[in-house]
Amino acid sequence: MRTAPSRPRATRRSRCPRRRFRCSRCATWPCTTCCSLPTTRTASPPTGTASATATATVPCPTPTSCSSTGRLRRASVTSEEDDVTTPVTTLPPGPRLPAALQTYLLWRHPERFLNHCRQRYGSLFTLRAYPYGVRVDITEPADIRAVFKGDPKVFHAGEGIAAALGPMLGDHSLLRLDEEEHHRQRRPMMRPFRGETMRSHHDEIVAVVRDNMRRWPIDRPFALHPRIREITIDVIIRSVLGSQDPTRQAELRRILAEVLEMGVAEMLGWRWPVLGLYGPWRRHRRMFARLEELLHEEVRAHRRDQSADRPDVLSVLLRTSGDELTDAMIRDHLVTLLIAGYETTSTALAWTFECVVNTAGLTRTLTERVDAGDEEYVEAVVRESLRIRPIFYEVSPRRLTAPVVIGGYRLPAGTMVTPSIGMVHRSAEHYPEPDDFRPERWLGKGQQPPWFPFGGGTRRCLGADFALYEMRLTLATVMAAGELRPAPGPRDKPRPRHVVIVPSRGARVCYRPRDRAAE
Repeated sequence: MRTAPSRPRATRRSRCPRRRFRCSRCATWPCTTCCSLPTTRTASPPTGTASATATATVPCPTPTSCSSTGRLRRASVTSEEDDVTTPVTTLPPGPRLPAALQTYLLWRHPERFLNHCRQRYGSLFTLRAYPYGVRVDITEPADIRAVFKGDPKVFHAGEGIAAALGPMLGDHSLLRLDEEEHHRQRRPMMRPFRGETMRSHHDEIVAVVRDNMRRWPIDRPFALHPRIREITIDVIIRSVLGSQDPTRQAELRRILAEVLEMGVAEMLGWRWPVLGLYGPWRRHRRMFARLEELLHEEVRAHRRDQSADRPDVLSVLLRTSGDELTDAMIRDHLVTLLIAGYETTSTALAWTFECVVNTAGLTRTLTERVDAGDEEYVEAVVRESLRIRPIFYEVSPRRLTAPVVIGGYRLPAGTMVTPSIGMVHRSAEHYPEPDDFRPERWLGKGQQPPWFPFGGGTRRCLGADFALYEMRLTLATVMAAGELRPAPGPRDKPRPRHVVIVPSRGARVCYRPRDRAAE
């Protein structure tokens, strides 16, 4: 008769909610002092054969009540019939806080909360937060690349975007599409943001920046971020819409500034349409409806005049797509470009200037490099800014349509996976002295560290090249025209504002034109 092995002494025991196996050493359920040891079970053998034994290493689902280190170990199941080791389907560990509290921490203190989770639970951890519910955050570059390069039929990014901004973007938005439909509609959308079409906006962008700078206060502190927003709106109206009507341009500028300044409250109004009947949500819906009317007017005006070979996105779409795109589809594409290209680019530029003026000696160095026509150094400054001050810590959440192994865990279908790029960009493992602003990291032709500000794979930001081009031009134009100094007071801190991380003080600076700087 087989006797159970003796149980080792333990100062504390807790019951495991996953009653699957008995521990081969203490003969009790897991989650005692030896919960991570192999367990045994006997399968019913066929008649006339010897019994088959399968072994498994069972991860502790409640690490805080166990003597383990607090991180779930990789679990695998092996048998005599199958020598292949396969991870057990399970979710990584994560905080056991209420979902409402996790949502608050992600919205208000994303960097601090995500850093805490990584330090405590490892490179993969599970969160529960609105609007995605259960999600797995990924912080290892190799795992993030695997997600970006994964099969689009398995990694559905459109479902992740739809959960947050779906009603606003529309059913035909490129961000909401997946698989073949996404691939089919993405190809024509890429043409206006590449090559000669992109560079044809050079003079236009420089003119917009110089015109805006004429209204900047001289030798007085002011918030630069709102001024950069004005520049970005003008660039978007000209490069995306190509509006030729001055009256419509002025109204577009005014309505875009209000609609795209939406906060968390307005975003909730899109999730629950009933809120659109009341207060600020009602006003926001009316403004958005007027924006749609103006966009339809632009589409009709462009359809009447397609003879001109204009480089704006709307003209290129109408010339190359023929009758494939309906007005509703074009409207959704335009709204997507306006929302995706406005706040992101303006915030990234504001952070770039904030970092430049607050890094000792960098203002002089950058000005000298701009005067010498050193475009490589200007781009290095932009890349370093996007690294040290990411405008969002996470990009393109994907919902799995089939089980996937990531980081040693076999994540079940339906799981939302979220690449946490901010954790990579501030990692000392990949960036020595990560808190220092050093553009020199990006000079030379050596191996570049992991850098994902625009996502990756088939879901990489459509306007990434154009955004970098606009940032380089704006930075070089401003530095060539005058001198920027930090305004008195503390430096800006990252502050979440709906989907982006903005400078808390608006990137306050002092400006002096170059003709006065020599005085």
